Amino acid sequence: MKKERMYKRGQRINLVAEVIHCVQTGRWIMLRGKPKHPEIIGNMSLSTIRDLIDRKLLFMADLT
Repeated sequence: MKKERMYKRGQRINLVAEVIHCVQTGRWIMLRGKPKHPEIIGNMSLSTIRDLIDRKLLFMADLT
């Protein structure tokens, strides 16, 4: 039996400020289709986050 996902992909993140807001509020972020804890994203370098935003790979995670 397949496990049901806890998170689904939400709105795409277009600005570094949106990433910062998600990390500060504890909101999970979808990276390449997988949910990531805000601390994981918060520990990434700024250049990595900017690159992921440019490549349209970051989305807010919504509970299903």
